[in-house]
Amino acid sequence: MAELLRGAPVAAAITGELTARVDALKARGVVPTLAIVRVGERPDDLSYERGACKRAEKVGIAVERIVLPADCTQEELLAVIDRVSGDPAIHGCLMLRPLPATIDEAAACAALDPAKDVDGITQGSLYGVFANEPTGFPPCTAEAVVELLERSGIAPPETMQLRHAVDELLAAGEPAAQEERGATRQPVAPAPQPAQTPATPLASIDARVKVLLFLAAAVAVFLSPAPWALLAWLALAFASLRVAGVGIRAATRSLRALLVLFVLVIAANVISLDGSADIMLAAPLGISVAGAERAGLAMARIIVLACLALAVGASTTPTELADAFVRLMAPLGRMGVPVGDIGLALSMALRLIPLVSQEAERIQRAQAARGVSFAGGVLKRVRAWGTVITPLVVGLFRRADRIAESMDARGIEPHAHRARPHPLTARDRLALIGGLCTMAAIVVASHLW
Repeated sequence: MAELLRGAPVAAAITGELTARVDALKARGVVPTLAIVRVGERPDDLSYERGACKRAEKVGIAVERIVLPADCTQEELLAVIDRVSGDPAIHGCLMLRPLPATIDEAAACAALDPAKDVDGITQGSLYGVFANEPTGFPPCTAEAVVELLERSGIAPPETMQLRHAVDELLAAGEPAAQEERGATRQPVAPAPQPAQTPATPLASIDARVKVLLFLAAAVAVFLSPAPWALLAWLALAFASLRVAGVGIRAATRSLRALLVLFVLVIAANVISLDGSADIMLAAPLGISVAGAERAGLAMARIIVLACLALAVGASTTPTELADAFVRLMAPLGRMGVPVGDIGLALSMALRLIPLVSQEAERIQRAQAARGVSFAGGVLKRVRAWGTVITPLVVGLFRRADRIAESMDARGIEPHAHRARPHPLTARDRLALIGGLCTMAAIVVASHLW
């Protein structure tokens, strides 16, 4: 029978134990100190740093933050790491990664003393894991899983006991000896990498600029009544898709979801039931020519906005989008608006929307395998989809509960102060001014001609 393991009680117990140990050290005149080395102002690094500081403060550990600019040199970072490694008053070091591309990350990790490598990033820590010796620190995630199992009264499975697997590997001898015994080497499949935003021209533009331009376009496209202006908007939308790296097939698949909306727009504008239609089919049913024009304009505007939204989404990560909205709403924070909470909720929503779609598809396939039919009349389809919606909603609530526990355990504070945004580059300003001027020109020209 499956058993749900909750990390919050275990985290609370460990916090109490660590607090007692820290108090005992302080009574002996030793103040446990953690150094956090950060390069730049990445939003995810800042969030992780806040969580680490909160957890350290909770148990009484002092924290020394060492912040270097994003354009610091390799020598400057190595000098900081060397100082931290040689400072007897610092007992552990957490270096936030990934480092900027201009920094040799492997060299930076190698420069840290394994005795202070609390994140397990040095070769010394890796050696300690494989050799089963007290050198450095093991990876914290794997250690946390084992700790959760042991404190829950469950012995970790053999597959998680790396020590035994390594002992067997070492006992098997060198690769040459294995080949002599006829052993074959199986290729190791690369670990799946998280999805990243493709390196396209639009991806290099600041997310705040893209959000502002999209909001301006959402207003301007409805202020352009001339048919030729909508053609210009369509051309602009398709050009945006191209510079965002979105192909025709991908755009078409995304627009399929709007088919139902298109049908409703056509039905509401083209079909006339009051007997005043331009083309009478069967009184009072007819087709309105003016309604057809309105439907065409409405659908063109919807396609424009959908394509622009797709271009922004394809060239911007969810974290960048959420951070851009928070930066733009920063003035509202002075009025008491919980900007940090809104940004966190938006970031989570943008991440979970694709997961919700995938989960709904998975549940639908499972129900279809159980004999549920999604074909037939409207009422039958509604009942069939009820077997999907109910478990989907229940699963979403459970996922939200787990996320809340995880956030609390990591000490995430959405309302915490966020770093000031970097100023827009000359390229970003040029894109913003150029985009706004182009939109204004289309709107003004559409009213003149």
